Amino acid sequence: MQQSRELLAKIARKAYRRDLTPATLGVISMRLPETDLYLITSSEISFDDIKGEDICLIDATGTLVDKNTSLNLPAETKYHLKSYQVRPDRQAIAHLYSPYISAYALQEKPFSLVTDTARNTIKEVLKVQCTECISRFCGLCACRTDIRTSYAGVDVLLLKEDGIVTLGSSLENALELAELAEKTSQETLVNGSWKRINHPIYNNSKQ
Repeated sequence: MQQSRELLAKIARKAYRRDLTPATLGVISMRLPETDLYLITSSEISFDDIKGEDICLIDATGTLVDKNTSLNLPAETKYHLKSYQVRPDRQAIAHLYSPYISAYALQEKPFSLVTDTARNTIKEVLKVQCTECISRFCGLCACRTDIRTSYAGVDVLLLKEDGIVTLGSSLENALELAELAEKTSQETLVNGSWKRINHPIYNNSKQ
């Protein structure tokens, strides 16, 4: 148990140090194998120096197992647990706020998968409207505007006006997906700028 707490804290510190989220934003969780228990980063704890003792242990209902702890659960706990219920193949979830991802969260469409690595690893990105969309993988959220009824198999979700949620086969995988998504969103922006600069209309206007 303590080893899992330390690993989760280590991943959270990496997320901060790799500029994938500000120090006081973001939530990362993991499923404990062969149990109905989960670990999740507590609220109001800075990711830059988070420790194993700052990780909450909860059951499937979102109740703190340690009744004497002073730790507070993040508001995102509910949808993390719902997501685990409908995605038993995923072992970790990261909700982060990297710079380019956050910029695309304000746009109408998600970033494009412009490289072979992104297409082969991420495969698909869906933009969703709220955390209820994320946790209702098998049904429609009231605010949904698309017709998709399931997110099964999609591990990278862009949350409107917010950040990114990745669902990993492990903590390391969830972090890797978030890092690749940030890199890909930056590449999408650069690629789009290059196309605009080389657009025929742009070139004709300079003549």
